[in-house]
Amino acid sequence: MKKSLLLVFGLLSLNTQAAVLDSNKTIEKNSNSYEVAYSFYKNKNYEVSYEIFNALFMHNLEDKKINFYLGRSAFELKRYDEAYSAFERILIKYPNENRAKLEIARIDFIQGKYKSSKKRFLELKKQNLPKNVQKNIDMYLAKIAQKTQKSFINGIYMVGVGYDTNINNRATSDTFYIPSNSLTYTNTTKDKSSANIYSALVLNHKYQYKDDITIKNDFLVYAKSVLEDSYKNVGFLSYSPSVDISYDKLSVQYGAFVDFLRYENKYYMNTYGINPSLSYLYSSKTKINVAFKYQNKLNKIDENKSKDSINKSISINVSNILNKQYTLNTKLNFEDESKKDDGLTNIDYKSTLLSLALKYKKSKRFMLGAGISYNNKKYDDVSAVYLKKQENDEYMYSLNSLYLLKNKWLNKIDIAHTDVKSNFVSSEYKKDTISISFMKRF
Repeated sequence: MKKSLLLVFGLLSLNTQAAVLDSNKTIEKNSNSYEVAYSFYKNKNYEVSYEIFNALFMHNLEDKKINFYLGRSAFELKRYDEAYSAFERILIKYPNENRAKLEIARIDFIQGKYKSSKKRFLELKKQNLPKNVQKNIDMYLAKIAQKTQKSFINGIYMVGVGYDTNINNRATSDTFYIPSNSLTYTNTTKDKSSANIYSALVLNHKYQYKDDITIKNDFLVYAKSVLEDSYKNVGFLSYSPSVDISYDKLSVQYGAFVDFLRYENKYYMNTYGINPSLSYLYSSKTKINVAFKYQNKLNKIDENKSKDSINKSISINVSNILNKQYTLNTKLNFEDESKKDDGLTNIDYKSTLLSLALKYKKSKRFMLGAGISYNNKKYDDVSAVYLKKQENDEYMYSLNSLYLLKNKWLNKIDIAHTDVKSNFVSSEYKKDTISISFMKRF
């Protein structure tokens, strides 16, 4: 390497001496040095190409090619001020040199001079430039818009149809034995299935207060009509403000929420609380999210007011990219609900949920998924009817697909089977559900 450098600088010395004799023939006299410097530049050895082009520049201050590749070498070495000066020298003599204008616009962007950069890129767009250059200019203009824009609004609109084979969650057994009075009762709940129609609108507002601080406001409006039983129609409204703070690989979200639920054709429940969370990028393929929730549930129907409760939960979610096609999501959730009225039973409970979801990305337009979850729910109080504490085990198996349609709508299909087992025979049931959704981002 040392010998090659000595050879390069030896050639440079001989040629630059010739350049002093006749500055008008510099490029001709220095052709060997220019070709050597350009060879180093093409091989991305920018330190050497910079030194040689700089020496050539000292003997020919106005040469366009020498200034351009001196500027490009300085740019790659992040010597942006020197690069800027080299391209400016070109424009003094060649004011219509678009390549130099493009490089200056890029330097302005890197140095955060977005107003100046945008102005230069817009001027270049008026020129008859190659398509790939125009595409790069559009890319920079989009980045400038992102960096200079403080407020963003986006969202999703969804509409779909579904089918539920057991809308009443009717128990599997036709008879119940009640220990409190030693009698057997007939299951009078109707076995009913129904189709449903639903729609949802999600609005996300984001304000970039600082580079590492984001203020968010999320809104959700949801409505579902059950065709066979309008009494089970659902209306839901949610508002969730939050402040996100980023610390390198760690992101902290300080969030709150308030929800309004309409059910049984009435204003059914109102909940509110806080839901802070932490997200940590463990590696390029693994992300860990820990979320907390404290929720106050207020029943709005008079006969249910004694069921008002406090719900607390913590969930840990790990997303792991296995390869280019497969992603595995693992979730563990602990939940605790306690009533405000001490007179009722079968309100207080603790639950543990474990779920696994595998996603398969077949192509840019099509994705498949499969999931399984297990939820164990244990009630704290002894039931006045069954004379023991209730314990439920819920198993859910699901399949889903996501397909990007040509009109940029998303088609999502979800199929699920739920099987609830319990030591209270009246709480055991099974159901199958399917939903077909169409979603549009905006």
